[in-house]
Amino acid sequence: MGLVRALGLHLRAVYRLPTGFVCSKIASAALCMLACTKPMPSDGPPPLDARAAPGPEAPVPASQEPAPEVPVPQAQTPAPAQPIAEPIAEPIAEPIESAELEWSSSPLRADLDGDGTPESIRWTCAAKDLRLEVNRARARERYDVADLIGCAAAVVELRPGEPSRQIMLTIDEHDEAGPDIHFLFAYRGAKLKRLWSESANLDVFVDGSWSSETYDCDDAAGYSTTTIARHRWDGAKVTTQLEEQRTAIEAGACADP
Repeated sequence: MGLVRALGLHLRAVYRLPTGFVCSKIASAALCMLACTKPMPSDGPPPLDARAAPGPEAPVPASQEPAPEVPVPQAQTPAPAQPIAEPIAEPIAEPIESAELEWSSSPLRADLDGDGTPESIRWTCAAKDLRLEVNRARARERYDVADLIGCAAAVVELRPGEPSRQIMLTIDEHDEAGPDIHFLFAYRGAKLKRLWSESANLDVFVDGSWSSETYDCDDAAGYSTTTIARHRWDGAKVTTQLEEQRTAIEAGACADP
């Protein structure tokens, strides 16, 4: 017993350590004991500081988003087709009656400008031209006829109710050669003005209008065409309205006289 105590005292003297070191060892042992008493991570929820902070809400994939509503187009009832207006050829209205013309040979006197004084009217016609004189005013017109018979003039009233008058001249050609040639003149301010000219059958009406009619025959097409033109002078210009009339013919009919 005494021997044991002596050994313990000897050992204590040999292995004496600083006080601080003993305390450190004791503290480390205490910490280890505490660590051994802590539960393992699998035994419970993770500590608060280890939990992930809540982040922004993840977007829903495009494939999972609801598709926007597409309005269904309503079937529209098509509007009824409108008929296309086609030009309508208005027939030429027939005048009330034809005017009675007094055809005269040169010379002739008539009040053309409406001043109350008759003008001196003279004209001559040759194979190729017509020459007209009204007081000191002169006009010359050229033409071509196959068989000239003569020429004549008549005073016409194209503006009923007005004092002025106009003069119509006709170059007469044989019927078998073709229709007569007509020239229409107005006299104003001591000057002559040609209003119209055509080779056709002529008719003058009491309303101041006049018509010219031409005829054409086409054997190859199998029809003949009669063209009627109605003319009117408004004091400044002549306007014309046309109408065509076709007639079926037999082969060779155009050669008949």
